[in-house]
Amino acid sequence: MEKSKRKNKKGVISEEDISTLLQRYTATTILVLLQEVAQFDGVKIDWNALAKKTTTGISNAREFQVLWRHLSYRHMLPEKFDDGAHPLVCSTSLP
Repeated sequence: MEKSKRKNKKGVISEEDISTLLQRYTATTILVLLQEVAQFDGVKIDWNALAKKTTTGISNAREFQVLWRHLSYRHMLPEKFDDGAHPLVCSTSLP
């Protein structure tokens, strides 16, 4: 039997993207966000719960989720977040 081959998807992050991110967030904030998402217990990520107990300084659950999606999937990062914006409806499951 032939082993199934998985495609390795490698994303490329540009110097411009890093520069843009570091103008908005500190490197510590980005690393802590990634660590907190990785350590979240459960199959689905509760962005509201993460935003309430985060040490990143990000209190907006939508901003927390969108920044993570940008870092993980290269989704667009908006210029501004509304204070009352809720996380996107589609849930994100951890592997």
